[in-house]
Amino acid sequence: MTDEQEFTQLIGRVLPYDGPHTPDTMQDAAAGVSALVRYMNNATLKRTTFDYVSDIYPVLSALESAAYGLDQLLAQLGQHFREYSDDPSLYDDRDKDDSHAAAVTATEAAAGCDHARSGATELQEALTNAARAAGHLGQNA
Repeated sequence: MTDEQEFTQLIGRVLPYDGPHTPDTMQDAAAGVSALVRYMNNATLKRTTFDYVSDIYPVLSALESAAYGLDQLLAQLGQHFREYSDDPSLYDDRDKDDSHAAAVTATEAAAGCDHARSGATELQEALTNAARAAGHLGQNA
């Protein structure tokens, strides 16, 4: 089994794909994404992390795949905000007495997710181009 497969299994044990899905598991998953990006930022400070230029290609490919999945995630989060905007118990902590303000705020959050989707699409396309180019690089021994 490869390290990647072992890591994927580890994540699956902590956050099973089929659930249970709860606010806590979603927050844990998002925090994990943030921690992994932080790790990668630190790891790529020095060129010595990569033995060869071709070692960078799989990193870009995996990031491309993650960025591709962000479109669906952001669409679904935006849809949840739209659904909550009709909830009569919803409030905005800046004006708890105005349910209309809460609906507007939920709509703004949904619009933010929509805007982020366009950015995620651009990111995915840029990563595709970077990975495509990186896939052609090698080094003579």
